Amino acid sequence: MRDDGKLKVFGFTHPDLEEIPIPIGKHCEHCDEPIEGGEPGFSMIHIDEHKLRRIYEHRECFLRGIFGSVAHIERRCSCFVPGSTCLDPEGMTPRQAAKAALEAYERNNGRMVR
Repeated sequence: MRDDGKLKVFGFTHPDLEEIPIPIGKHCEHCDEPIEGGEPGFSMIHIDEHKLRRIYEHRECFLRGIFGSVAHIERRCSCFVPGSTCLDPEGMTPRQAAKAALEAYERNNGRMVR
């Protein structure tokens, strides 16, 4: 069976996207942690070395790829401050940093800090 290539969700319902079963045990493409039961996320097609494959990401990892790091959301990164070396919060795993970025985004009512 061929993959239709569409963005899909798991662990929650989205009005415009197909919901698939939670891919328990598959590793998140962003943080490399396994996806567990009850965890929401997204699945999409990834092109790597001329091969197509379906990948999975936790919801916060997927959204971190859109919103950026906490420093980016707070406009402290080099995108906004020339020479800045602010990246993800020090000592956090990629998953923890993704959760922190989503919290920073939501804390600012879904807006980038001005």
